[in-house]
Amino acid sequence: VVAEELMGRKWRYHKIERCWLTRDETYPGPVDVDRGVSERGVYLLWDPASWKKVRVCLPSSLLDVVPL
Repeated sequence: VVAEELMGRKWRYHKIERCWLTRDETYPGPVDVDRGVSERGVYLLWDPASWKKVRVCLPSSLLDVVPL
């Protein structure tokens, strides 16, 4: 249920880092790397240890697109 709510709010799960993140809307859009399959961009990652969003640059090919 929680994963569905996060997906609805444009958050995605990073398979390698095992964390939730979303695009940082204050930065220019991601650059298409592989014809819609993957992209590299600036994202906000949720850090549960500090309970804050952290800005990172990651490829989205490592993101799940289905709820967990």
